[in-house]
Amino acid sequence: MVINGFLAEQDPQVVVLRGLDGQNVSLPRGQIADMKNAGVSLMPEGLLDAFNDQQVRRPLRLPPLDAAPARGEISAACAVGIVTVHLASEQLT
Repeated sequence: MVINGFLAEQDPQVVVLRGLDGQNVSLPRGQIADMKNAGVSLMPEGLLDAFNDQQVRRPLRLPPLDAAPARGEISAACAVGIVTVHLASEQLT
């Protein structure tokens, strides 16, 4: 079984993925055979096509780490990317 999602939490016993549907899935580490970055960009294909080179190269202005994100700002999960988890068995316990 393969599960994709954003790495929401992890500790020595459990990995929590936030699915693409927004729901969290808790995975016991003992059931995880492999976990890696999926290598998939979160940016939709063609999003930058409407911008010129100067606009694309302009640095992003991100909020300070201790500031609460304002509406519409990039969340920390978006910066991490999608994780692919291969489970050792076909079902979760």
